[in-house]
Formats: sequence, structure tokens, C-alpha cells
Amino acid sequence: MMQKVKIIIADADRIAAHGDEFIHSIPQYYAEKYRNIKVKQEACQELTAGFLLKSYLGVWSDGQLIRNRYGKPMLRSGEICFNLSHSGNYVALAIADMEIGVDMERIMDIHWPSVRKVFSGEKQVRLKQTPEKEQSIQFTRMWTECEAALKLLGTGFAAGAVYENEGRFVHWFQYEDYMVACAANEDFQISVREAGREELVHGPKAAKRQAAGRQAAGHPLGRIRGMMRGEI
Repeated sequence: MMQKVKIIIADADRIAAHGDEFIHSIPQYYAEKYRNIKVKQEACQELTAGFLLKSYLGVWSDGQLIRNRYGKPMLRSGEICFNLSHSGNYVALAIADMEIGVDMERIMDIHWPSVRKVFSGEKQVRLKQTPEKEQSIQFTRMWTECEAALKLLGTGFAAGAVYENEGRFVHWFQYEDYMVACAANEDFQISVREAGREELVHGPKAAKRQAAGRQAAGHPLGRIRGMMRGEI
């Protein structure tokens, strides 16, 4: 049976607006980062990450988490795997029964020095052959694929190495003006949903039913484009 990955995307500004309602019930690590980070957007991202861990994985204490040498958080129990990513207004949480990596980035202009540093010659050629008006999307997609694969390995770019990621699988999609990629060592199916204040009031299960009703009415997951699968 093919593995399944759930990705939950949360609007950090919306969640943080109700932070007083849950800040004392999330892991202290994220609560402290929220209090200490001076840049509001980054602080809201950390608070929302804690909110997602509490809402979807029942993580309320630092003692339930461990981190590897590069800072990747994992459940101490090892019962389930997850990965977090944030960019701009959004935070993404990926959950699965296998090791995964997820990355979310706002679509960005191509940066050729980074291309030459990070990507293989084959991928550089692919980017150069991409029509100019499509290069930003293609560059961001390839970047998120690469970082998701590195986060799967547990390093991210912190290791200072470039990986070809051969034999790994990736799903990617565009969400508004963001690109999201998820990587794993075996093929998988992916489902995506949005988190909102419903989780604060009703919990994830009730919120899921409300989200399904909104989706049936054409909102909000119409903001997702191009769900694709590939091997990298």
C-alpha cells in the first residue's frame, strides 16, 4: 500500500491573532521564540509552528521532541514523522508514517550564483532552457525540491553539501504565490488542507469537516495548482 502524507498549511497572521488562547499549551521552545524574536512575521511563524504541532500531533511540551545535530525536530516517541517549513505568511506541517522533508517558498526570481552553487550541471541546463517568463516558477520549484530532499536527510543546507537526491520521490504544488515540495524515500500520496481558527475552537476533526464543506463550495483549496509527482 502506498504511503500517505498529510500537509497542513496555516496562515501565521490569522493564527497568531489568537495566540493568547493557546500560547501556554504549545511547546515552550516555540512560545519562547515567539516572545523573543523581534521580526513580527518570523515570530508569528514560530508561534504557528507550535500551534500546528499541538493541534495535529498533540505536542504540548519540549520533552516530547528531540532534535538532530542540524536542529531538525522529531517526536521522541518515534510513533510518527513530521517536518515543518515556513515562508512569508504561511507555515506548512507535513505528517507521515515515514521520514519526510517539506519546504515552502514564495516564488522568487532566479539567482544564477545560487543555481551554479546548488544544482547539478543537468539542472542548470534545464533552467537555462526554460522560457524566461517561466524561470522564476521553475527555479523555485527546483529549489523547494532540493531543500525538501535535504530536510528529508535531516540536514537542510546547514551541512554545506549538494546532493543529487537520486532515488527519492517528491510531490510539489503551487499554493497562491508559493511553491511547496515534499520528499520521501518511497512513493506516496499527498493530501493538503488549510488550518484555521476552527482548530482553536473545535479541534482538528471538526475543523476538517468544516474545511471539506468549504472545499466542496470551491473555497479555499482552489488556491492550489499543479499537484505533481516526480522522482529526483
